[in-house]
Amino acid sequence: MRDLAVESAGSSRRRTVVGLVVTALGGAALLNGLFGKSGNKPASVGFGATVIFFGVAVLGPVFARPASRLLGAPLPACAASPAPSPARMRCATPSAPPPPRPR
Repeated sequence: MRDLAVESAGSSRRRTVVGLVVTALGGAALLNGLFGKSGNKPASVGFGATVIFFGVAVLGPVFARPASRLLGAPLPACAASPAPSPARMRCATPSAPPPPRPR
């Protein structure tokens, strides 16, 4: 299942360049709508925000792996205790039915 979930094009240079260009164009349109002398400012701000959204969506896979490694780095130190046995987990889980009694 892991092999199917891995996307090989996650951090390609093309994706990074396209994402940065789209985000920069959206930022320029947003700033033009906020501070420029364009005629229809709300439309320019909305267009810029939408384009920034698409740029960040394109850049998402590029930053996902480094961000998850950074956020997950301290987790192995927290999981130093051994895992509980499955028998104790069955009894501790309220939604699990009780184990059958031997006769």
